[in-house]
Amino acid sequence: EQGSGVEARIDVKPSYGLTDAQIADMLQAGFSSAEQDMQARALREAQVDARGPALVLAALLYPAILFTVRLKYAEWVVLRTFCPWCAISAGSITLLGVLTALDLRRTRKR
Repeated sequence: EQGSGVEARIDVKPSYGLTDAQIADMLQAGFSSAEQDMQARALREAQVDARGPALVLAALLYPAILFTVRLKYAEWVVLRTFCPWCAISAGSITLLGVLTALDLRRTRKR
């Protein structure tokens, strides 16, 4: 109060039944694992950042794989022929699809 000069103060300390020593131990444990926590967070953020390009590549590749299967069907069944360049292209697209799937698996959420 300004008139009497008396100061009233309320300290709220949420301990929920913990002693000061237990709270200090918890704080110390948090500080001691801070470096490890920061490294784990940095790793997770890098995984999230790495996942974006792989998702874009997958979105482009998987329709291309389906189209390649259709073309190979038309080549083998309908035309009854074999094109070595088409086979190389189909192998390349398939390999890229497998590598993209492995990369997505590597960076998946854990």
